[in-house]
Amino acid sequence: MNKTKFNILNIVMFYIYWYLCLLGPSKEKYYLGPIIALLYFCFHFSYIENKINDFKIFVLCGVVGLLFESILHYTGFIIYKGILINYFNIIPFWVLILWLGLGLTLLHSFKWFLNHHVISSIIGGLITPVIYLSAHKINSITLTCSLSYSYMVLAVSWIVILYFINIIVNKYV
Repeated sequence: MNKTKFNILNIVMFYIYWYLCLLGPSKEKYYLGPIIALLYFCFHFSYIENKINDFKIFVLCGVVGLLFESILHYTGFIIYKGILINYFNIIPFWVLILWLGLGLTLLHSFKWFLNHHVISSIIGGLITPVIYLSAHKINSITLTCSLSYSYMVLAVSWIVILYFINIIVNKYV
């Protein structure tokens, strides 16, 4: 498979498991998105040549996501649906999967993101909160503040997070 076809597969699979992870909790089907994602992650790491760099970004996004989503959860800003929330009071696996999956796009289908620090962070910061609002609308999560306030907090947070990830990846990977 050439690089272009792999990048297309990379973004298509990202959006497939992203959609399933987002929709699953609203239907109490918590596992479908993560299972598809984990299968893709296995394929991804078996296919790519430079596994170390992808793994570094995979872990970075996972850690950042775990910290950020945990802050949103423990401050009561977001109420998540999921098995881990119900039994262990930690963010759901499907949320972490989305962050890990983001990490696997940054050297491939979202590579442009790494070459444009400021503009990509601003665009991502303005678009990403819409995902949270959509998840709220379909009852996968509950935003406990007004939608406009939630959007603003998430937009500013995501601009900072994406800029941070961008700088770290460009400096160390």
